[in-house]
Amino acid sequence: MKPHTRAALKDFILQFALRKIKPLAGISVEELRRAFPFHDIFFRDEALIAFKLQRSIVTSLGRGFYAQVAEIIGKDLYKVVRREHPIVCTLPSAMCDTIERIVTELRLRQRQPAHASELAEVLHTTQGSLRKVPIKADLYLDDGPAGPAFIELKSPKPNLDVCAESKRKMLYFLAYTNTQGLQSARAVFALYYNPYFPKPYSWTFTRQILDMSSEVLIGADFWDFVGGPGTYDELLQILAEVKQGLRHP
Repeated sequence: MKPHTRAALKDFILQFALRKIKPLAGISVEELRRAFPFHDIFFRDEALIAFKLQRSIVTSLGRGFYAQVAEIIGKDLYKVVRREHPIVCTLPSAMCDTIERIVTELRLRQRQPAHASELAEVLHTTQGSLRKVPIKADLYLDDGPAGPAFIELKSPKPNLDVCAESKRKMLYFLAYTNTQGLQSARAVFALYYNPYFPKPYSWTFTRQILDMSSEVLIGADFWDFVGGPGTYDELLQILAEVKQGLRHP
């Protein structure tokens, strides 16, 4: 990362962590022991406090936080980095109908995900009047080495509806960019970490709807896609520095 990017990222994460840690001052360990007497058997005082705050922290570490981290990192490589980026795709009605049919068949397990053949099937249908379909990217990158890129940034265990809607938007984006002559465009279903690590990722709904080899980036692969090779390792270093600073201000 560039020095100013590293500094901005570290400050963003630090300020976020400080806001989450602030409520610790009002928590009484004795009250927690009474509230969670069986948990007290297994957890030390610090861990019991962490247990109390865990739900709030996990909720805060949602898509918005990770998207902001990715936005900061992405500006090293891309001129255009936008969160919640709207796009209106203008496509022939037959092409739109094909996309909707593919997504429905995937939901019903009537076909297996296969990115290349799906896209070819969509682009082959060019009949009908033009239809405008609005979509929105969780993260949009452009004018970089791998752009334009439409990124659906999701939690590691998304439900079936989330996977299907992301697939739908990704197909619309690729169909639209292909009709605009942008064959290098990418649509990515990104997961910020692998909850099964060190084992391979194996969440059922993701594998049912998405082509894991062509459409999905997980953990280090995603972060390196946004910031270039070595980004994930540097991100781990920054997190370690923030953690050390919080313990020894």
